Amino acid sequence: MQERGVTLWFTGLSGSGKSTLANILVERLRAAGRRVELLDGDEVRTNLTSDLGFSKEDRDEARAETNDFVEIFVDCPLEVCAQRDVKGLYAKAMRGEIPHFTGVSDPYEPPTDAEITIHSDKLSPDESIDLIFERLGALGYVVEEYAAV
Repeated sequence: MQERGVTLWFTGLSGSGKSTLANILVERLRAAGRRVELLDGDEVRTNLTSDLGFSKEDRDEARAETNDFVEIFVDCPLEVCAQRDVKGLYAKAMRGEIPHFTGVSDPYEPPTDAEITIHSDKLSPDESIDLIFERLGALGYVVEEYAAV
């Protein structure tokens, strides 16, 4: 059986859980024998598309240029993201020490057409991953037995 590739694009505020969920998802897919490549947003901006920013237009451009694109919006209130912030970035941004910090000094534009929305303040990481697999299956990307790994 030929595998069907897909780009999973996690979006959300800093501290919403994007990296946590992406890493768990990668582990489960690799354990199921799937080939997976994880690209962190900073790596993408530095190495692949230096002009990629955080705007809705940049997300739309990435979607338009990529076949089999699934946007996963990790929705989490700003207050919860700030509480989770072990690096203290939100505190610095709120004191004005970090200019143009998305969600604080720069606006955050939540996606309007994400294929998957995860409320990471209400679901555990495992519950979130189960929901992602369920939705990917509904979109025709993942066979059910992979989700149970």
